[in-house]
Amino acid sequence: MMGFGTRTGITMNEAKALALSAVWACIDIKSDVYASFPYKVYKKTNSGKGRKIHRKHPLSKLLGIKPNRMMNSFDFQKAKAVQILKNGNCFVIPKRNGLHEIEELFLVPNPKEVEVKEYEGDLHYWYKGKHYTSDEILHYKWFTLDGRIGVDPIAYHKETLSLGLAVLFFGADVLGNGSVQPGVLETDASLKPEEAEALGSSFAKLYGGGMKAGKSMPLMHSGLKYKNVIMEPDKAQFLGTKESLIEDVCRIFNVPPSIVHHHIQSNYNSSEHQDLTFLKYSMAPFVARVEAEDKCKLLTEAEIEEDRTYFKHNVDALLRPDFEKRTEGYSKLVNSGIITRNEARMLDEWDHKEGLDEPLVNANSLPASELINYYKAKVQALKNKVKKEKTNE
Repeated sequence: MMGFGTRTGITMNEAKALALSAVWACIDIKSDVYASFPYKVYKKTNSGKGRKIHRKHPLSKLLGIKPNRMMNSFDFQKAKAVQILKNGNCFVIPKRNGLHEIEELFLVPNPKEVEVKEYEGDLHYWYKGKHYTSDEILHYKWFTLDGRIGVDPIAYHKETLSLGLAVLFFGADVLGNGSVQPGVLETDASLKPEEAEALGSSFAKLYGGGMKAGKSMPLMHSGLKYKNVIMEPDKAQFLGTKESLIEDVCRIFNVPPSIVHHHIQSNYNSSEHQDLTFLKYSMAPFVARVEAEDKCKLLTEAEIEEDRTYFKHNVDALLRPDFEKRTEGYSKLVNSGIITRNEARMLDEWDHKEGLDEPLVNANSLPASELINYYKAKVQALKNKVKKEKTNE
């Protein structure tokens, strides 16, 4: 696998980048979260004032259940997100039948095998000898400098990632050597070759690796002294460098540190705030890019012109685990008449109940149809009270 040269001397590539736990965690968690968002086809109703899930749309099954014969929707969406985050680009080829209807969504396994060129105001793609125009292939990009092709994050951040590997290798070398740093034996005395060889052999047996640590120290005779030849971990700020690198990787992938279980100087409240920040500033733009690309290239010209059909991820699914906050939000929506009680039940996949389809209003949360009768009764009660008071006089 080819890579990118760095100042640390380590050639960075995709496999080595994924060897860093922070990189793996950022890509794994962010792609898992993305894949867990329900992805539906919606249709506007009531002159655009309402909406409903368009279950009969031919893309509904492909996006929500089975995009192709090899994958379910979760695996497909996760693999798509992994490629976007890992390579900066992801390509999906819609397979169409004779009627130009989409029957499958084929995910290109390796985005680097796709050649992209700009020609006469359009982007052209070549994959395994076949040519595609820009409207025949879905091209998902992450960070892009020109709007045409995404930037490879590993190539752009090779120095940061290589430093992380250098720290990893440094720790492995130290621990693999029984936590004793490489060094030399010094003496003012003159040693014969066989004596020097015997001393070297003795130290090799003692410090040949972590499994051999703990044996008795050989006798230091002839004025011998042991001297380290590399910087000690504490002086090299080993742990501090590791923590700093984790934060750098989180910045690269736009993931709060607490999301990847890096809880230095973090508590529950700040972690909860970081979850909302993650949704707002990281996941929301990510899904918006996907929805925009799908709307441009998966819908027909007539559907685009009509502007009634669209795709949407339910990002609220990220907040589902917090039952208390979720039900508090439902209560406010129901009591203000924005949604009905049955619509709130549907959000959590609860059964429909008779008599809960009418919206409530703020006045003691009454159904809207009873609001007039409620105020009439209050007026009548007030009149009766006044009449009674006059009678008592």
